[in-house]
Amino acid sequence: YYIDAYLSEKELIKAFVKEFLEKTKRYRDEINEITMIVASIIEAETDLITEMDTISSVYNNRISMKMRLESDPTVLFYMNESDLKKFKSRRSIDEKKISAKIWRKYKNKENPYNTYKYFLPPGPINSPRIEAIKAAINPANTNYIYMVMSSKRGKHIFSEDYDSHSKRVKG
Repeated sequence: YYIDAYLSEKELIKAFVKEFLEKTKRYRDEINEITMIVASIIEAETDLITEMDTISSVYNNRISMKMRLESDPTVLFYMNESDLKKFKSRRSIDEKKISAKIWRKYKNKENPYNTYKYFLPPGPINSPRIEAIKAAINPANTNYIYMVMSSKRGKHIFSEDYDSHSKRVKG
């Protein structure tokens, strides 16, 4: 966004809403609350536009199967700032242990954004870019219901069943 640095909060919000409406006007009939929730999770899940439609297929397949999304970004969304900072700092073995402890704490918390406990969060977790919205509207046609981020590959690995997924997580 290119905006005047001296805009009031109200003027800034108006500018953002106007820009959003302009960028999404061709998709207006296809955008609903679930689309925006899924798009926001896709946005948080990856920076790679090329895998957004496949990630969308995972979430849309889970939704159609009435499976919880079990999305890590939704858990990170309600982590407090201090814990989030510790969670992301995982260089040493001790830091990795602390990170895992923090993850378990939040994954087990009662929070409406916890998609490990609840089906869908009550709203979006961020403001997704147009590519994530397009992916939420037009998911790839797959049978994937699991994914894991591969730091070696720098992208997600997708699976159709839990056994395959478990092997990929371990290794």
